[in-house]
Amino acid sequence: MKKARNLLATMIIAFFLFSVQVFAMTPDRSLNNPLFLSEMGNVKLIYGAYDATNEKFLVSYAEYDEYAKGHGAFILQANREDDAKVFSFIGTKELGNIGLGLAVHRVTSPSSEWLLDLGVSYGRRVVGRIGIHDVPIASWDEIKERSNFSIGGTVYLTESLAVGVDARLLDQQYDGLLRLVLSQDLTATLNLMYKDLQWESVGANVWLNRNNLVIHLGYILEHNWESSFRFGLGFRF
Repeated sequence: MKKARNLLATMIIAFFLFSVQVFAMTPDRSLNNPLFLSEMGNVKLIYGAYDATNEKFLVSYAEYDEYAKGHGAFILQANREDDAKVFSFIGTKELGNIGLGLAVHRVTSPSSEWLLDLGVSYGRRVVGRIGIHDVPIASWDEIKERSNFSIGGTVYLTESLAVGVDARLLDQQYDGLLRLVLSQDLTATLNLMYKDLQWESVGANVWLNRNNLVIHLGYILEHNWESSFRFGLGFRF
């Protein structure tokens, strides 16, 4: 663990020294809510990530369509320990101050099924959003039993500082986020998740650019004091 932390610190220092202009976030946060796909900016991006602790892989392609005024992404998640895979299509659409988000997930394990996520947001500097998640494309009884709802919002205090919170109502799960744009090429987020009024996890992410290269480092500490690291690499064009 000590070697992993030293390696992470060395990588962060190196990226601070050699990163250059222009920033774009990665599309993986849209798996929590499709509306977050718009955070990647108006670019095309090929991105892959590996969670070294949990041996999970993620591969994606995402882009912004100027004509459609929206984003689209294909994301594959896989676990090295088993055959579980999730194929996702995520799309967003901008209608003035209104944002619309849709995600379709094909889950292969433990049972094969299709799931939907839907989201609607309103606002620019102060954004409110509602969503419905994990909707099974099956019988009406399963939809009523398994679907979850969320409500949240983000306040952009300045051009470089934003705070937000999202709540999964049925799970009593609350996720707070602080985002700092430190420069045109460097952005960081800190988040704290609560569940049943007890802290569930804390996390930190850093994104840096060098020319068309996007580098993503993530760290999560769980309530049981287990931690996980993620390293992501993308190419924007």
